[in-house]
Amino acid sequence: MPAKDRIKSDYIDTVSYYRQNFNYSNYTQQISTINKKRLVETLDGEDLIMLANKGDEYYIYFWIATCSHTSSDIMTLDSLAKTGMNVIIASLVRDYELANYKLENTIFSKYPIYSVEEQRYSNILLERKARIIKEACPECYDKYKDSIAGIQYLHIKDSRINPVF
Repeated sequence: MPAKDRIKSDYIDTVSYYRQNFNYSNYTQQISTINKKRLVETLDGEDLIMLANKGDEYYIYFWIATCSHTSSDIMTLDSLAKTGMNVIIASLVRDYELANYKLENTIFSKYPIYSVEEQRYSNILLERKARIIKEACPECYDKYKDSIAGIQYLHIKDSRINPVF
């Protein structure tokens, strides 16, 4: 049975979190709150294409916060981001409270929580990941569609998007 996001798309704790579409300036200016609420921004393939068109280098990490083994990945990415590398953690699950807790003592607490939302893609996590990759990089999807589960990152450099396994 495929892993699904247990939190429904229409639920958000509006007392603690403010959700909006991706805003590049919130990333560059390290804005993580709005009106004392933790900022959550939804990411989609078009946003990744926009990042590619900026010409800078980015690593987009597909994260399942509910998986305990990803904690070491977050610590590694935290170290990379502290060196000046552009790293965006894209949560495939909508558990904002858990994501906020796990990112709390990292550089990523200075940024919005980024979420790949089910309204646009799917509530099945692998489908969600496959669809955002297909939208951002159709040639990547066509080439690697049988091994999407193994893609850990998208590497954006020189206006190109490439999967990293």
